[in-house]
Parts: sequence; structure tokens; C-alpha cells
Amino acid sequence: MTQVPSYDSAFITDGDKEQFIESLNVPEELKTVPGNPTRPADERYHAYAYPEQPFFRTPNYELYDAYMGRQHRDITTAKSHSQVATEMHGEELEELRKTVWSYHLKPASRKKDPSEDLAGALKAKAKEMGFAVVGITKFERKYVFKDFKRRAKFKNLVIVGIEQPWEPVQTSPSIESYMSNFKATIPSYSLAVGLADWVRSTGYRVQFVVASQGGIQLSLAPVLPYAVAAGLGQMGANGQLLTPMFGSRIRLCAFSTDAPLSYDKPVDYGINKLCEKCQVCVRRCPGKALPKVKVWWRGALKYKTIADRCLPMLGQYDGCSICIKVCPVQRYGLKEVLDHYNETGKVLGKGTDELEAYTLPNKGYFPSGQMPVFSTEEGSRGMIAMGNKLKLRPVRRKRLGHMPGIGSEASQTKVDI
Repeated sequence: MTQVPSYDSAFITDGDKEQFIESLNVPEELKTVPGNPTRPADERYHAYAYPEQPFFRTPNYELYDAYMGRQHRDITTAKSHSQVATEMHGEELEELRKTVWSYHLKPASRKKDPSEDLAGALKAKAKEMGFAVVGITKFERKYVFKDFKRRAKFKNLVIVGIEQPWEPVQTSPSIESYMSNFKATIPSYSLAVGLADWVRSTGYRVQFVVASQGGIQLSLAPVLPYAVAAGLGQMGANGQLLTPMFGSRIRLCAFSTDAPLSYDKPVDYGINKLCEKCQVCVRRCPGKALPKVKVWWRGALKYKTIADRCLPMLGQYDGCSICIKVCPVQRYGLKEVLDHYNETGKVLGKGTDELEAYTLPNKGYFPSGQMPVFSTEEGSRGMIAMGNKLKLRPVRRKRLGHMPGIGSEASQTKVDI
């Protein structure tokens, strides 16, 4: 097995990040723009005229929820990956959910000093606590979801993350890989609460903005645009943030604050063009949910994942994650991928079974160049067609708005993992 990528830098303080970026040799043909291409005027227009809701409030996700309940009640006696995770971590996640949903109600611990820029001290504290990445950016209201437009409180956003263990991800899709989410998700949330406590101890307030993985389901806004703006990575063809060290094998959490913090800047890691030349995740996605070309969507140039085709794979195959597994940046690290490209003009691992092969339960082993075939009941035409065929009824969730300043009471909804 390929060795786990190793790094000399923690990629967390300004000095670490600059040193790491300088060590990357991005070829001229892969250079585009820092972060991802956007049209700010279009983004603002869509935010004003057509504000979005969190993904787990969409009809597609409600149908997916119904499928997860039926799949393991009517079709098989085996426990789903979601049920296994809930049994192991449900109580812990419920406590974290209650904490982050109401954290904005906690007052600052002492009188603040508005003249001091706390960015350096905050990053040093985050590094000391064990975070793998941290970034700071402006909390742009144009990305805030519809129900939270008037409830998002503070202007500065802190994004932190923990690396998801390398070895289990290479076994995707599997229970082992799915459960490895929680080896990073739970510490990420717990440590984020500790970092928020530190911010309050300096005299400032905090509101958690994104903690939407692992059953917490607090999402005032999508975290990925802010992570790109903070220089943590660029958006990949798999529709996820690709960080230079871990690819999308990273668990993120974010909170806003009124603490004075200088902002990080977006970075061009060469990922925009690298993904165009790679396309491994696009070719290997079992649900064919990843398009080959980018489109302008709500003011951003991106690969727009087809959620309707993605969800059946998530439900049936332990959270799937094949698009993470087959990403060379995730497996080898961006530095190794760029060095190989500079030497050969080719994407490291592309076309090899080491990178591209996977096994689907009840379907078999699929080496590079071979793909599974599905029936309508298995999702070949997407989640909606699958739901109609299985006569599923969407799970209707309670609307937001019950908790003062945020949304529904954490204890009023079950922990869906």
C-alpha cells in the first residue's frame, strides 16, 4: 500500500502556510486565479432573489432519509452505516449539537480590547490544540441560507479542520471508511468549542455557523466558499474542497465572531486546471453524479454535483466516498501530484488500479476502466426515480425558527448521521 503522505509543515500559522505554498511547484499551465472564479454581482443577485436552504432541508435529502429508514427495515436485517454510527456516537453528538446550536447565547468572559488583532494568537492556539488547518475570512452574508439571513450575528469567520484518517478512506466504500469520519468530526467539533471558549475569554462573542456533518446539522451557510476565500484549498471536480495536504479528507467546522481578526487570502494551488486534466472522480463515480464540465452556478464557476444521482450511492454503500478515495490529491498529497506532473506531464495514479479500483457490496470488484450497472430501484435514474419505484414518502422535517436566534431546538430532532 502507498505510504501515508507526510508533511514538514502543519499548514496552520501564516508562516507555515507560506512555507508550504512556496514548496509547491505549480506548473504554469495549471495556474489560473486564487481560489475559484466567481462573478460577485451574480452571487449577490442570487443571494438576494433566490436564497438557498441547507441541503438537509431539501426534498432530495428528505427522500434519502426515507430510503435509509426503509432500506434496513424492509429490505435487509443488516444495520445501516448511519445506525452503526448513531449507536456508537449518538449521545456524544447530541451533547455537541446542544452546545453549538446555543453557543451564541453565551456572553463574553471579560472586557474586550478592540485595538488588538487576535488572528496570530488564535492560529497559534488552534495549532496548539491540534487542528490540521485554520483560516479566517469575512463572513459574507451573500452565502447565508434563507432562514438565517437576519440571525447571523458577527462579521468574521473562523474555519478549522481535522484530518480524516488516511488508511480507512482508501477502503471506501466501507463501514470502516464511514466511521473514520467520526474520528475527525467529533474532535473537530469538540476542539472548535474549546477554541470558541478561548475567543470568549479574550472578551468577544462567538456564533457557530457550520457544524453540519455527523448529525449536528447546524448550517447557517455553506462552509466551502469561505474555506476557499480563507486559502484552505480550491473546489475540486468532486464538488468538494480539495486542501493541498488532504484533498477532501478533512472535517471542517466554522464559527463567526466579533473579535478583530485579519483575513487570509485565497490561493491558487493549481487545482482548478488539475481537475480538468484529471477527471478520475468524474469517470469513477458509480452514480454518474459528477459532470465533466464546469458551469456558472449562482455566480461561481464550478462542477455542479447532481445530488439526485449521488444520494442513492450514499445510502446503499456506506456513505460511498468513492469520489474522495479516487482523488490523487487525497491519496498522495498535492505536492507529490504536482511534482509528478512536472516530471511526466501526467496525473499521478490516473489509470491505475491502485488509485481507481473499488469494490461495491453485492456488485463486486471494479478495476480501472470498469463500471457497475444499476437498476432503477438501485438508483440508475436518480433518487427521485428510485423513491417512486420503491414508493417512498419523504421525511418532513420541522421548520427552523424555534431556538432564540438560531433555529429548531437541538433536542427536538433525532441525530441523523
